[in-house]
Amino acid sequence: FRRFIGVLGSVVCLMYAGASAIGVAQASEEQGLTVAVFTGHVPPYVAPADGIAEVSEDIVGTLMPKVKQYLSERGVDGSITLLPWSAAFRRAQGSKVGLIFPLDRTAEREHQFHWITPLSVNAYHIYGLAGAAGSIQTIEDIVSQGGQVSCTRNSVQCSILREVGLPPENILILEGATIPDRYKLIVRQRNLFSIFDPVVFDFLMQKHGLDSGQLQRLMKAGERTAYLAAPMGIDSDLLARLE
Repeated sequence: FRRFIGVLGSVVCLMYAGASAIGVAQASEEQGLTVAVFTGHVPPYVAPADGIAEVSEDIVGTLMPKVKQYLSERGVDGSITLLPWSAAFRRAQGSKVGLIFPLDRTAEREHQFHWITPLSVNAYHIYGLAGAAGSIQTIEDIVSQGGQVSCTRNSVQCSILREVGLPPENILILEGATIPDRYKLIVRQRNLFSIFDPVVFDFLMQKHGLDSGQLQRLMKAGERTAYLAAPMGIDSDLLARLE
């Protein structure tokens, strides 16, 4: 009987060890060390390799090496997918293993994300139609003329316009509008103002063969630091590894 109990105990120990090994393997797989990284078309910082696609996993840009190196140094593997900005923002917010970049840090977003690491400092300026906007020098001038400044929904530009005191009725929020889209609206005088990062604006004007001289840089509206960020609902083990 003692021998039977001893054999049974050994079998139980082996079963427990095997179960523990399986549990460790499963825990390793479930630690969230593989992430889904979302980004938007913000050249020259981030862009599809072909320069055209709105959705792509073949991405280039000045921020790509920095993001890949940061993840690699922490043993985190991740696929990076480029989407229209609003879609990238929503996908990242709704994921336990999702990251997003380049996301500008704002008071409005402060408690919606974990700010993993800074990537770049970006300035934003209000532009107007050359000639027609010549007398505009302040936000008050835009308001007094009943002008609207366009921005893309869920972008930091809309937040900056609110922060500098532009009333809601003077902010034209466009769903999924690219910089060339907003440029063309001004040139066609559908609205007279928009807000751009000059680095991105100049890059896209040259890339698309558009005449940047049609617009006039009027005033600096703000400056923000762009981050690799994670939503508040991210897996805690993954967050610990990332930070």
